[in-house]
Amino acid sequence: MKQGLVHPNPSHKRPAYLKLKYYEFAGKIVGKCLYESSLGSSYRQLVKAKFSRSFLAQLIGLSVHYKYFEHDDPELYVSKVKYILDNDIESMGLYFIEEVYDASGQLLEEAELIPNGSTTLVTNANKIQYLNALAQFRLATTDLKANHALSGSTYEFRKVLEWFWIAVSNFSEEEMARLLQFTTGCSQLPPGGFAELSPKFHISSSQTYGNLPTAHTCFNQLCLPDYDSYEQFEKALRLAISEGSEGFGLV
Repeated sequence: MKQGLVHPNPSHKRPAYLKLKYYEFAGKIVGKCLYESSLGSSYRQLVKAKFSRSFLAQLIGLSVHYKYFEHDDPELYVSKVKYILDNDIESMGLYFIEEVYDASGQLLEEAELIPNGSTTLVTNANKIQYLNALAQFRLATTDLKANHALSGSTYEFRKVLEWFWIAVSNFSEEEMARLLQFTTGCSQLPPGGFAELSPKFHISSSQTYGNLPTAHTCFNQLCLPDYDSYEQFEKALRLAISEGSEGFGLV
């Protein structure tokens, strides 16, 4: 990240509940400054923190894409993003994965940016898709990931859950609102975000196959069946939240 810019760090090892407390406190300070500044020059309070453009974009509901790297992480932009944009990468052997390291430089995991990313080769034809997926992974915030409950531990459910996170990371603001409406009965989050939902946003296995996802709004519960492919899952999820956003336990 560019020196001097402020951006949430979802990979930090501090417990999620503690991180949210700090974020909430920082948000209240910024909100106080903005409110007092709106009252007139004698009340003006300047916020010295300079937020990254990708973070500001997410605050107003915009999707993050690879062009934000140029301002927010110019070193990565020059060393990787621009090189991929300007060159033939067919022979690079690059896949839709991102290596995640700890503070000491030890490799923690190879995260897939799309379903089957570890076996999907990056080509000249799909390199923009790769860069946008990389931007979503590195720059997007993860409020929902940090604040949800799970019911289900089978291999099939873990597979569908991975697909769910990929689908949600590519949702528009309207689609996120529809997902909330479908699952909780309300299209908006309470102040404080997913952390303040009661009960927590609950993702569970529905123990069915190929049906549309269902929801129980009294419990903020989203039930996900099993599917053969990501494409089948994504189509079913989008259809469910589009057609059943007013329903309760709809199939």
